Amino acid sequence: MKNEKGTLARAAFVSAFLTALVIAMLTVVISSCGTKETPAKDAEVIADEKNDANHTVPKETDAEFIVNANVINLKEIQLGQLAQSNYALKDVSELGKMMEKEHTEAMKDLETLAAKKQIAISKTITGNETDEYEKLKNMVGAEFDKAYCDLMVKGHQDAIAMFTEASLHSSDNDIKAWATKMLPPLKNHLDHAQHCQSIAGIKNDTQSK
Repeated sequence: MKNEKGTLARAAFVSAFLTALVIAMLTVVISSCGTKETPAKDAEVIADEKNDANHTVPKETDAEFIVNANVINLKEIQLGQLAQSNYALKDVSELGKMMEKEHTEAMKDLETLAAKKQIAISKTITGNETDEYEKLKNMVGAEFDKAYCDLMVKGHQDAIAMFTEASLHSSDNDIKAWATKMLPPLKNHLDHAQHCQSIAGIKNDTQSK
Protein backbone atom coordinates (compact mmCIF):
# COMPACT_ATOMS: atom_id res chain seq x y z
CA MET A 1 0.00 0.00 0.00
CA LYS A 2 2.87 2.33 0.89
CA ASN A 3 4.60 1.48 -2.37
CA GLU A 4 1.42 2.28 -4.29
CA LYS A 5 1.11 5.70 -2.58
CA GLY A 6 4.79 6.43 -3.27
CA THR A 7 4.38 5.54 -6.92
CA LEU A 8 1.34 7.78 -7.23
CA ALA A 9 3.18 10.65 -5.54
CA ARG A 10 6.16 10.29 -7.87
CA ALA A 11 3.86 10.16 -10.88
CA ALA A 12 2.07 13.31 -9.73
CA PHE A 13 5.40 15.07 -9.24
CA VAL A 14 6.70 14.07 -12.68
CA SER A 15 3.44 15.14 -14.29
CA ALA A 16 3.55 18.54 -12.56
CA PHE A 17 7.20 19.00 -13.55
CA LEU A 18 6.56 18.15 -17.19
CA THR A 19 3.56 20.49 -17.29
CA ALA A 20 5.63 23.36 -15.89
CA LEU A 21 8.41 22.61 -18.38
CA VAL A 22 6.03 22.66 -21.35
CA ILE A 23 4.49 25.96 -20.19
CA ALA A 24 7.95 27.51 -19.82
CA MET A 25 8.98 26.36 -23.31
CA LEU A 26 5.77 27.70 -24.84
CA THR A 27 6.33 31.06 -23.12
CA VAL A 28 9.82 31.31 -24.63
CA VAL A 29 8.58 30.37 -28.11
CA ILE A 30 5.65 32.81 -27.99
CA SER A 31 7.91 35.56 -26.68
CA SER A 32 10.52 35.02 -29.41
CA CYS A 33 7.90 34.89 -32.13
CA GLY A 34 6.43 38.16 -30.97
CA THR A 35 9.80 39.95 -31.14
CA LYS A 36 10.45 41.70 -34.42
CA GLU A 37 13.34 43.88 -35.49
CA THR A 38 12.32 47.52 -35.51
CA PRO A 39 13.22 49.05 -38.87
CA ALA A 40 15.52 52.05 -38.80
CA LYS A 41 13.47 55.22 -38.68
CA ASP A 42 14.21 58.14 -40.94
CA ALA A 43 15.94 61.07 -39.28
CA GLU A 44 12.94 63.16 -40.30
CA VAL A 45 10.52 60.80 -38.51
CA ILE A 46 12.59 60.73 -35.32
CA ALA A 47 12.85 64.52 -35.21
CA ASP A 48 9.15 64.95 -35.96
CA GLU A 49 8.21 62.64 -33.09
CA LYS A 50 10.30 64.69 -30.66
CA ASN A 51 8.88 67.96 -31.93
CA ASP A 52 5.28 66.74 -31.85
CA ALA A 53 5.71 66.18 -28.11
CA ASN A 54 7.14 69.65 -27.54
CA HIS A 55 5.18 71.90 -29.90
CA THR A 56 1.58 72.65 -30.76
CA VAL A 57 -0.02 73.81 -34.00
CA PRO A 58 1.00 76.12 -35.67
CA LYS A 59 4.46 75.61 -34.15
CA GLU A 60 4.36 71.99 -35.31
CA THR A 61 4.22 73.24 -38.90
CA ASP A 62 7.25 75.47 -38.33
CA ALA A 63 9.10 72.57 -36.71
CA GLU A 64 8.26 70.31 -39.64
CA PHE A 65 9.67 72.91 -42.05
CA ILE A 66 12.91 73.13 -40.07
CA VAL A 67 13.22 69.33 -39.98
CA ASN A 68 12.63 69.05 -43.74
CA ALA A 69 15.06 71.88 -44.49
CA ASN A 70 17.69 70.10 -42.42
CA VAL A 71 17.19 66.86 -44.37
CA ILE A 72 17.60 68.81 -47.63
CA ASN A 73 20.91 70.23 -46.39
CA LEU A 74 22.19 66.83 -45.31
CA LYS A 75 21.25 65.24 -48.64
CA GLU A 76 22.77 68.02 -50.75
CA ILE A 77 26.04 67.86 -48.81
CA GLN A 78 26.27 64.07 -49.17
CA LEU A 79 25.33 64.06 -52.86
CA GLY A 80 27.59 67.04 -53.55
CA GLN A 81 30.55 65.11 -52.16
CA LEU A 82 29.64 62.16 -54.36
CA ALA A 83 29.42 64.40 -57.44
CA GLN A 84 33.02 65.49 -56.91
CA SER A 85 34.25 61.91 -57.32
CA ASN A 86 31.84 60.27 -59.79
CA TYR A 87 31.51 63.05 -62.37
CA ALA A 88 32.51 63.16 -66.05
CA LEU A 89 31.81 66.85 -66.75
CA LYS A 90 33.74 69.49 -64.81
CA ASP A 91 30.53 71.55 -64.52
CA VAL A 92 28.95 68.70 -62.57
CA SER A 93 31.92 68.50 -60.22
CA GLU A 94 31.73 72.27 -59.67
CA LEU A 95 27.99 72.01 -59.01
CA GLY A 96 28.65 69.31 -56.40
CA LYS A 97 31.36 71.45 -54.79
CA MET A 98 28.97 74.41 -54.57
CA MET A 99 26.21 72.21 -53.12
CA GLU A 100 28.52 70.89 -50.40
CA LYS A 101 29.92 74.30 -49.47
CA GLU A 102 26.72 76.36 -49.47
CA HIS A 103 24.46 73.76 -47.88
CA THR A 104 27.07 73.25 -45.13
CA GLU A 105 26.89 76.98 -44.43
CA ALA A 106 23.09 76.87 -44.54
CA MET A 107 23.07 73.96 -42.11
CA LYS A 108 25.12 75.93 -39.57
CA ASP A 109 22.58 78.75 -39.67
CA LEU A 110 19.75 76.26 -39.42
CA GLU A 111 21.27 74.52 -36.40
CA THR A 112 21.47 77.86 -34.61
CA LEU A 113 17.87 78.67 -35.50
CA ALA A 114 16.62 75.22 -34.47
CA ALA A 115 18.38 75.48 -31.10
CA LYS A 116 16.85 78.91 -30.51
CA LYS A 117 13.36 77.59 -31.26
CA GLN A 118 13.94 74.33 -29.34
CA ILE A 119 13.33 72.24 -32.46
CA ALA A 120 15.01 68.84 -32.66
CA ILE A 121 16.95 68.04 -35.84
CA SER A 122 19.26 65.21 -36.84
CA LYS A 123 22.92 65.42 -37.83
CA THR A 124 22.72 62.33 -40.07
CA ILE A 125 20.30 60.86 -42.60
CA THR A 126 18.96 57.34 -42.21
CA GLY A 127 16.39 54.90 -43.56
CA ASN A 128 14.60 55.79 -46.80
CA GLU A 129 16.33 59.17 -46.86
CA THR A 130 19.51 57.47 -48.12
CA ASP A 131 17.79 55.94 -51.17
CA GLU A 132 18.91 58.67 -53.58
CA TYR A 133 22.53 58.29 -52.49
CA GLU A 134 22.37 54.51 -52.82
CA LYS A 135 21.04 54.81 -56.39
CA LEU A 136 23.78 57.22 -57.44
CA LYS A 137 26.86 55.91 -55.66
CA ASN A 138 27.53 53.10 -58.17
CA MET A 139 27.06 55.36 -61.21
CA VAL A 140 30.04 57.06 -62.83
CA GLY A 141 30.73 59.32 -65.79
CA ALA A 142 27.95 60.46 -68.11
CA GLU A 143 25.35 58.23 -66.47
CA PHE A 144 26.07 59.79 -63.09
CA ASP A 145 26.11 63.34 -64.47
CA LYS A 146 22.64 63.03 -65.97
CA ALA A 147 21.09 61.30 -62.94
CA TYR A 148 22.67 63.74 -60.48
CA CYS A 149 21.67 66.86 -62.44
CA ASP A 150 18.11 65.60 -62.89
CA LEU A 151 17.92 65.03 -59.15
CA MET A 152 19.34 68.48 -58.37
CA VAL A 153 16.80 70.20 -60.62
CA LYS A 154 13.83 68.33 -59.15
CA GLY A 155 15.11 68.67 -55.58
CA HIS A 156 15.66 72.42 -55.83
CA GLN A 157 12.31 73.01 -57.50
CA ASP A 158 10.66 71.26 -54.55
CA ALA A 159 12.86 73.12 -52.05
CA ILE A 160 12.02 76.52 -53.55
CA ALA A 161 8.31 75.74 -53.31
CA MET A 162 8.71 74.67 -49.67
CA PHE A 163 10.81 77.70 -48.69
CA THR A 164 8.45 80.07 -50.50
CA GLU A 165 5.55 78.67 -48.48
CA ALA A 166 7.46 79.16 -45.22
CA SER A 167 8.58 82.67 -46.20
CA LEU A 168 4.94 83.67 -46.68
CA HIS A 169 3.05 81.69 -44.06
CA SER A 170 5.34 80.71 -41.18
CA SER A 171 3.94 81.75 -37.80
CA ASP A 172 7.45 82.56 -36.56
CA ASN A 173 9.16 85.75 -37.77
CA ASP A 174 12.69 84.33 -37.40
CA ILE A 175 11.83 81.21 -39.40
CA LYS A 176 10.04 83.33 -42.00
CA ALA A 177 13.11 85.57 -42.32
CA TRP A 178 15.49 82.62 -42.69
CA ALA A 179 13.30 81.00 -45.34
CA THR A 180 13.21 84.29 -47.26
CA LYS A 181 16.99 84.64 -46.96
CA MET A 182 17.52 81.14 -48.39
CA LEU A 183 15.39 81.61 -51.52
CA PRO A 184 17.99 83.51 -53.65
CA PRO A 185 20.77 80.90 -53.15
CA LEU A 186 18.33 78.06 -53.78
CA LYS A 187 17.24 79.70 -57.05
CA ASN A 188 20.90 80.15 -57.97
CA HIS A 189 21.49 76.44 -57.29
CA LEU A 190 18.55 75.60 -59.54
CA ASP A 191 19.99 77.73 -62.36
CA HIS A 192 23.33 75.91 -62.11
CA ALA A 193 21.62 72.54 -61.91
CA GLN A 194 19.53 73.26 -65.01
CA HIS A 195 22.66 74.31 -66.90
CA CYS A 196 24.39 71.07 -65.93
CA GLN A 197 21.27 69.09 -66.77
CA SER A 198 21.28 70.58 -70.25
CA ILE A 199 24.90 69.82 -71.09
CA ALA A 200 24.83 66.43 -69.35
CA GLY A 201 21.80 65.47 -71.42
CA ILE A 202 23.52 66.49 -74.65
CA LYS A 203 26.66 64.53 -73.79
CA ASN A 204 24.60 61.49 -72.74
CA ASP A 205 22.66 61.57 -76.03
CA THR A 206 25.89 61.90 -78.03
CA GLN A 207 27.51 58.90 -76.33
CA SER A 208 24.42 56.72 -76.77
CA LYS A 209 24.42 57.16 -80.57
